[in-house]
Amino acid sequence: MRLSSDLPTVFHITHWKAGSQWVFQVLRECAPDRIIHPEPLNNHLLNLPIVKGHVYPTLYVTRDEFETVTVPDPQLKFLVIRDLRDVLVSDYFSRKRSHVPLYLPGQHQARAKLSVLPGLTEGLRYVMHMWLPRVARIQTSWVNSGVPLFRYEEFLRDELGQFERVLKYCQIELSPGRLQEIVATYSFERMSGRPKGVEDITSHHRKAVAGDWKNYLTGELLGEFKELYDETLIQTGYEANRDWGLSEIPRMYSCVNPVKYLANKISRRAAQGARRECWCACDQLVPFSPDYDACAACGSLVCKVAVSLDDLLVSDDAIDLYGRQYWLSPWFYAHNGGDIHERARFDLSDLHLTWLLTLLKYKAPGARALEVGCGSGAFVALMRWAGFEAVGLELSPWVVEFARKTFDVPIYCGPVERQDFAPGSFDVIVLLNVLEHLPDPMSTLTLCMRLLAPDGMLLIETPCFNDQRPFEAMRAGGARFLSELRPVEHIHLFTERALRLLLERVGCHWTQQVQQLLLEQQLYPYKLNQFLIAGPYPLPERPTAPLGEALSASSHGRMLQGLLDLNHYWQRTLMSLSETRTRSTMRLIQTRSTLSSLSTEDDAIMAGQGWYPIEYYNREIFRWVANDAELIIHTPTGRRRTLSLEIEPGPGVRSQPFTLHVLDEKGNMAATAQVKGREVVNVTLPITQGQSTVIRLHIEGGDLPTPSDPRILNFRVFRFGWSDDEPTTSGR
Repeated sequence: MRLSSDLPTVFHITHWKAGSQWVFQVLRECAPDRIIHPEPLNNHLLNLPIVKGHVYPTLYVTRDEFETVTVPDPQLKFLVIRDLRDVLVSDYFSRKRSHVPLYLPGQHQARAKLSVLPGLTEGLRYVMHMWLPRVARIQTSWVNSGVPLFRYEEFLRDELGQFERVLKYCQIELSPGRLQEIVATYSFERMSGRPKGVEDITSHHRKAVAGDWKNYLTGELLGEFKELYDETLIQTGYEANRDWGLSEIPRMYSCVNPVKYLANKISRRAAQGARRECWCACDQLVPFSPDYDACAACGSLVCKVAVSLDDLLVSDDAIDLYGRQYWLSPWFYAHNGGDIHERARFDLSDLHLTWLLTLLKYKAPGARALEVGCGSGAFVALMRWAGFEAVGLELSPWVVEFARKTFDVPIYCGPVERQDFAPGSFDVIVLLNVLEHLPDPMSTLTLCMRLLAPDGMLLIETPCFNDQRPFEAMRAGGARFLSELRPVEHIHLFTERALRLLLERVGCHWTQQVQQLLLEQQLYPYKLNQFLIAGPYPLPERPTAPLGEALSASSHGRMLQGLLDLNHYWQRTLMSLSETRTRSTMRLIQTRSTLSSLSTEDDAIMAGQGWYPIEYYNREIFRWVANDAELIIHTPTGRRRTLSLEIEPGPGVRSQPFTLHVLDEKGNMAATAQVKGREVVNVTLPITQGQSTVIRLHIEGGDLPTPSDPRILNFRVFRFGWSDDEPTTSGR
């Protein structure tokens, strides 16, 4: 028998809706003592030590994310993908109806959104923009990496053959008969009770056919999909070129994308041929990607489309870039986690509270605040509830009216350059995810500095470009920063050095990086944004004691204090959950051998056939046991004859008392024990000194089926080992 430390560590790379749970279930049965159970957000890979020789299934990671982990050799990786069009359809039904709504970012929000969207087409469009980009990044980051590729469609055509290939590649040894039994147990027909192709949209096992997208992707939705994902289909080998589906798209199809509308408008201007330069005035721009150049001086990325301030003005809310269409469009909620209505709700309990807590550290309620690019007006409302004299700015008349009606806050229309604020009007100017949208950020910030009081401050958040690789290497690795490359919309993308240089040039002699404790950053260990405060002079942190008194002075303040308390509790809960999950997984890893084998200097007991994989639930570690499960006793000395098992009845016996029969190698009864509930039973073993033997744990009258689980779960064992106690069995 090969020890697990001598075997390769196996990594199953995939994405959701590509049979990931199916593959996991089969691998779990084929290599029960090597499996590492998946955790949300790939925690078992990204945040815990890698256990050499074990099998890591269901890893939803890009190549970039995987390569942040130190993996011991030997290692084997294999990739399972599915046609992105079928992923879209399957993901829609799963998120709307069948998937268990675990509390992950956006999961509850997605189900709520899909339940109110008008019709199937809008629901598919939402999933296509909101969730499918992540799948596309995973696929394209791995397909040309040299990692063996398996397609979900091939599993549907030849289940047994594909799993045989997977096991052979992964060096998992199993008899053909046993593999056939496992594959049959977890087949679509067995799990769903239906043949393939018979649909149940409420079941997680919905249909199990390839090409189902043809029943759903038609008309303008198909055209929109092609515009976004044709390149992905070609890279992954699902299409040879862009000609597919053209006959199904209306001839007059036009995807109303305000970003592309403005890009086309600018490209027709004569000014397009003028010399372009970075915000820092350097005209030495080096090609970086199809849509961006890199500044040779400061390292910023500069959009190749020369956008001016006039281009950003909104005179027509239907077609101008930041008009109504932008805030309600799929492009907006794909990058912002929802449209303006959803952001107005969810921002209050997420990002905005973090920003407000930072502001309160340096400025007391009563200070004058301006938010440039205030969107829904939610943060302006929070500042006013906290006691600040806050106002906002937005470009769209429709958005201005939305913010006024939604939060009853004062919002001005137009860019800050077109307002008549007096110098020194504000103690705080807020630019959260705004700098990257500005055609001339140095000019805008220079104006903002004039509008600040002498002891004023800027509160800034903007994407952080900190990847030193060429664009092609970033794309090959599936870099998350690629989602920030949004030409026309994001005009400048700053490195940390470039942002500090910008602030120094406009007169900010003091900057302070702020550590964000956001859910996003706890879930994904990749720095995407830089969040800082800046001003002409250093600002001391304020004492926290007066804050409660200030907030309790008004009804809005009391409501805000409640939100802050909940946010604090939520952050502590998240950290505690993360620590608990880490400790639990480490405990599971460290004590895995407890339910796999028990050894002393002379004696060893090992679990043989019939033991299901180790599970961890409700802080308990255990293994379910099939009938006639084996215990292998190697070279017993004869000194120890009493085996102790902590055991509990399961669904296979309706969780009722049962009689445990201990059988020897010939099938003869060696002992019996009455099991009434969870208890420790001591069994006298029929062993001979100097010989190895196998015993079997058998019960009569069990083997009842368990709803939603194909396994027979007669009883579970929490631990086994030698005992010096008196036996609780009767010998035969």
